[in-house]
Amino acid sequence: MDLSNPSPEHVALLIDRIKTKLKMANTEILQADDFSLDDYAELYDLYTFIDSHSSFSVGEIEGILDELGRLRKKS
Repeated sequence: MDLSNPSPEHVALLIDRIKTKLKMANTEILQADDFSLDDYAELYDLYTFIDSHSSFSVGEIEGILDELGRLRKKS
């Protein structure tokens, strides 16, 4: 599956895979609807970074979550 093309379905898949890879306990804090297709390229880049690593330091996880927070749509 080519995830490099933006679509709502791909956003949902990326978010699900990110939550799984980060082993997030509270998965409800990240929802695909919170992200805009306008930021898909950045979300995809973040996903490829996360997917290329087998583990993360606490600092890396904090940085990843900060970046996800920055990419979320403003309410």
